[in-house]
Amino acid sequence: MTAMAEPASQFSQETLWETNLPWTCDLLQRSLPDLVRSVDPATQKSIFDTVLAERKSLFVEWSPDEMRASPRDLIRELVAIGVLEHNLIRKLRDEDLVHLFLAGCSHAGNMLAIRYLPTIRETVGIVVRAHGLCPFSDVDAFVEDITSIMALKLVTKLHTYRFKKPLEHWINSICKKAAISEARRETGRSKKGPRKYVSFLELMAKPVRTIKPEHRDLLQRIFEYHIKRGGKKSVLAIQLSCVEGLTAKEIAKRLGKTPGSVNQLISRDYARLREISMNEFGFTGTDI
Repeated sequence: MTAMAEPASQFSQETLWETNLPWTCDLLQRSLPDLVRSVDPATQKSIFDTVLAERKSLFVEWSPDEMRASPRDLIRELVAIGVLEHNLIRKLRDEDLVHLFLAGCSHAGNMLAIRYLPTIRETVGIVVRAHGLCPFSDVDAFVEDITSIMALKLVTKLHTYRFKKPLEHWINSICKKAAISEARRETGRSKKGPRKYVSFLELMAKPVRTIKPEHRDLLQRIFEYHIKRGGKKSVLAIQLSCVEGLTAKEIAKRLGKTPGSVNQLISRDYARLREISMNEFGFTGTDI
């Protein structure tokens, strides 16, 4: 008997929803924020249909024992919940989120950045490895850096999206261009093309016989200078990675950090080490 009761209850809830549907649609239409009203009719309808379906699922799942005196009391409460709250906005289509962002909803842009973060990371990783955009030892940290930059750039460039292709195609395109541009910015340009240099990580990993003694001594002085300025953990992370061959996960365990923060630490302070070598010692990778 108990097993038969649930379908009947579900059917009853759906019947109540359908009975009140015209009234609900009118209430929801009047409750849409001005921001939604400012977008084009097609986007308005798409958002309206998504909101309506979301509210129906909440209504139907409500326990009959907890129902208000009138079904409309519950519907009023459900409609009163913000139309653009996190749980709902994440269900909107890419194009709807773009339109909302362009209309002034910053939360819509942030949601797109979160939604496409794995795609951005994968695309950037493929481009960086395929084109050899940075020293092999820096790939993981470099990819994370470009991914972070692109997640932010995605939001600032949404106004250039023309809706002619799926948003994912557009994102892949700008990610490829940005990865190459960022690599050029990091390594610099010269009349002979991209400047080639030996990274600190590769320098640490090279056999002693291939490195001039004065270079290794200079590297140690650069590290010491950086440590005095608060860079002890990053120097240790670099040494653990290159000298002991530990992975980011193993380094994170030793330093009490996450693997992602270790990659970020190495990548961020690697740039600082290069600044110190150039500004304080007049030494660049091209000197090796």
